[in-house]
Order: sequence, then C-alpha cells, then structure tokens
Amino acid sequence: MNVTSTAAPTFTYEEKTPHYSCSMRENTPVRGADDTSNSHTSASSSTKPRIRSIDIAKAIAMFAIISGHFGIVSINNVVYGFHVPLFFIVSGYFFSTKRAFSSSIVQKLRQLMIPYMIVGLVYIPVLTAVLLLQHSDKQTIVANISKIPLALLYGAGVPVHSPAVLPQIGLLWFLPALCFAFLLVRIALEARHTVLLIVLYFMIGWISMLFFHAPLSIQPALMGTFFIYIGYKARQYNLFNKRAPLWLIVLMMCLCLSCISSGIFVNIVNGQISLGPLSILHALCFSYLIIRLCQWIDLHNNMLAQFLQWCGKGSLVMMCFHGISDYCFPGYLLQDFLMNWGLSHAIATAILIFLNMVWAVIGIIIVTHSKPLAVLFSATRLEKFSHALSVKRFNA
Repeated sequence: MNVTSTAAPTFTYEEKTPHYSCSMRENTPVRGADDTSNSHTSASSSTKPRIRSIDIAKAIAMFAIISGHFGIVSINNVVYGFHVPLFFIVSGYFFSTKRAFSSSIVQKLRQLMIPYMIVGLVYIPVLTAVLLLQHSDKQTIVANISKIPLALLYGAGVPVHSPAVLPQIGLLWFLPALCFAFLLVRIALEARHTVLLIVLYFMIGWISMLFFHAPLSIQPALMGTFFIYIGYKARQYNLFNKRAPLWLIVLMMCLCLSCISSGIFVNIVNGQISLGPLSILHALCFSYLIIRLCQWIDLHNNMLAQFLQWCGKGSLVMMCFHGISDYCFPGYLLQDFLMNWGLSHAIATAILIFLNMVWAVIGIIIVTHSKPLAVLFSATRLEKFSHALSVKRFNA
C-alpha cells in the first residue's frame, strides 16, 4: 500500500473563534454539555467553539487519505491533489501565537508525539498476533517486529534508503510532521521576514528529500509549514467566509480537473511535486473547493454534516486506528478472498477501502468509551459532543 478530536482532534484550537455567518457556522452548545446557555456560542463564551465545516473538511481529508492507501491510480490522482495539504491548511486556520512559545512546545508534544509513540508501540502486539494467525515462523515474526522500534524512532513515512536502509512507520509520520510544522511556523511568525522564511522552509524540505530522508518527518514538516501558513492567513483575511466570484470558482474547478486528468499532485510524505508551482496551485485550489463543499454540506444536509463533524473531531483517532490497520493487516489477503468469491477486483478493492473507513470510525467509538484512551487522545470534547447530540435527540 502507498503511504501517503475525540474531543481534541488532530488540531487543537488555541484561541476563541469569533462568530461567523451561516456559511461557517459554529456549534450550538446544549445545556448541560459544553455550556450552561442554550444560544450560539460567541467569542465571549468560556468555551472554545468550533466551525462545523472545518471539522467536516478534516473528515473528508481523512477518508481521502484512507482511500489513497490502496494503489488505485484513478483514486490517487484525485486524493493526492488535496488530502494532506488540506489537513495542514485547516490546522493553520486555527493557529495562534497567544500561547507562550515554551508552552506551545509542551502542548504540541503532548498532543501529537505521545499518541505517536504509544500507537507505534501498539504495532508490536498487533502485528505479532496477525503473523501468528498467518502461521508465520518465529524467524519471520522476529524479523518483522524488530523493525518497528527503529521505524518509530526514525519516523519516516516512506522506506528510507539513505543515509541508511530503514523501515517506514506508515501513516503515523503525519503526527511528528504536524508537530514540528507548528513549531516552525511559530518561529517564522516571530521573525522579521516571515514569508521568506516559510518559502525557505518549503524549499529545504523539498530539495533535501531528493537526496535523503531525515528523522521524525522533519522534511515533510518543513513543506507543511507553507500550507499551515496559508491556513493562518486565510483566517486573518476571513477568506473562507467571503463569497468568491463564480468565474473564479469555475476557473479553479477547470484547473483541478485538468490536473487530475494529467496526474498532477503533491505528495508531501516523500517530497514529490509532479509539476512544480502548478502542483502547489492545484493543491490550494482543490483544498479551497473542498472547504466550500463542506460549507454547502453544513448548510444543506444536517444529518451528513453531524456525522462528518463527529468524524472530523476524531480525526486524530481515525488516523491512528487506520495507521494500525494499514501497517499491520495484510489487506491483500482479504482482497484475494473476496475475489475468490467471484467479485471483480474493483468491487473487492471498494469493499476493502470501505472496511478500512469503518474501522477508523469504530476507533472513535472505542476511544470515546474508554477512559484511558480518552485521556491519551484528549477526548473530553468528543464525549461532550456525543452527549450534546444525545440531548438534542432526546429533546426532539
């Protein structure tokens, strides 16, 4: 396979969110859940409101990442155009410099690196059990298990061949990448020439991956700073809440369709930019269109919006649970099993992708109902959100 909250998802919002118009509407707290009031949360509220369409965007990006791990060229041509850049952009949308720098370091390490290390160690018993079920011999089991600690320490999302041959850690690469990208952007925002430093970050990360892969996904982090900064500036200028002219939307759609048909993409994990600046423009336009789609879902399909928001709030959990299945479970065996039943390759693959999505969603349910896991993933807000929905259904 290609390698590419809970209450606090992958991205913790660090500052209060002002009230936006209906296209970017916030959650309405329910009495007894997040707040004691029954009205829309305002900037003066003691709680930190969320923008539902942004959570929906996280969910769509996460499902896109899952579907991109099965080597289907037609799917990858679409999802690799936006999924990881979109995650970085929506992270930057709520990026704040109000917290002290030292406090930001501690907060990001706790939020992202602790789950990274613990979930990575979970790979060991899960993969051991899978190999035992496959009746693998002791030598095979030891050879596979012994790679995990090294992969976890190095933290590369792709197999490394220089400066040494090292195994990949799989989807978990995104957690250290996001962590270090946040800290690098914070440094850039306090520098005199912020934009120049952001561009320099990106170029260093991209060019250096042509020659070697550094530990803990620092190079993808360097590239990710550009997209985090774009999200940060989009928040400053309120770009996602302004009505774009129809001609611009049509132009972006034509650009994206042209890039998809031509196989133009950005793959941050291994520094692949298929056509230079055009690939970056494609990622930005595609991410913008996805966010606009999420705003439309938010306004016109409340049931789907609630489900996707719930998934988006648990995006960190989904990422970790899919990381376990993607790294440990031999999906090709299930695919072969389905094809032996007479199903076509396309249908068998579609079922496999769907089951992986279901597994990631089940992960949110597991974490929500497990106190130790809820602490690990900071699941307090997800529990409150689930309670709020329950109260709404009961009152209805």
